[in-house]
Amino acid sequence: MAAALAGCGSGAPEFHQLKGNVTFDGKPVVYGTVEFIPNTAKGHHGPAGNADVVEGAYDTNAVGGKGLSKGPHIARVTIFPEKPPAPSTDETVVSKGPTPICIGFPVEVDVQGPELNIDVPAKAKGFDMYKAGRPAGPRPGDP
Repeated sequence: MAAALAGCGSGAPEFHQLKGNVTFDGKPVVYGTVEFIPNTAKGHHGPAGNADVVEGAYDTNAVGGKGLSKGPHIARVTIFPEKPPAPSTDETVVSKGPTPICIGFPVEVDVQGPELNIDVPAKAKGFDMYKAGRPAGPRPGDP
């Protein structure tokens, strides 16, 4: 309880709507998403948040919610080379979007105020959080 109270004089956690820029290998991300997950390994247990990245910028206020609490988070970044097409209302039509550059690449960040820029390194290319840590070779049941 003392750790929760240490962040703000009033005793209530401090929340921020967060905005900033996202770059991949130093260049603005054309389109993507960012999820902010509290870093429990560093003792942070606030709410999670998310935002779309459009032309290099994101703003959590665009998706509503009360914002993110101050402290360490893991930003899981998904990057596309272009904005995916809008889904069809016709369920019989298969729509195909661009192949993601990376899916859920983790970047450690520390939320301290309303602005935070995130740089995703070139080594993120091809990262897929759903396959990360998977041992090499097929698993039982794989096609």
